Amino acid sequence: MNSIDTLTRIIKQNFTSFIMSYESVNLVDSSIISNRISICAPTVNVETSQINANGKGCDSSNGLTAGSMYENCAGTGGSNGGNGGYGGAESADP
Repeated sequence: MNSIDTLTRIIKQNFTSFIMSYESVNLVDSSIISNRISICAPTVNVETSQINANGKGCDSSNGLTAGSMYENCAGTGGSNGGNGGYGGAESADP
C-alpha cells in the first residue's frame, strides 16, 4: 500500500469532512455542519461563515480522546463535538 492509500484510509477513518490546501482556505458565506471536521492549510480565513460540530461527536467515554469513568461519575475525556464529561475524579485520598 503506498503512502497516498495510507493517508486516504486514515482520513476516512478519522474525518467525515476534510479540506486540505497547500496555500489557503477561504470560507465566505459558507456553512460546514458535520461531526468530524478537519481543515488543513497554512492559512484559513472564515468570513460570515459557520463551522459547526456541536452535539455531533462522541460522548465523553468514546472517540479519539476517550476518558475514564469511575463508579457512576461521568467520563473525563474530550467530547470531540459531543457533550463531554464532567471530570469525575479518582483519588487515593480519604
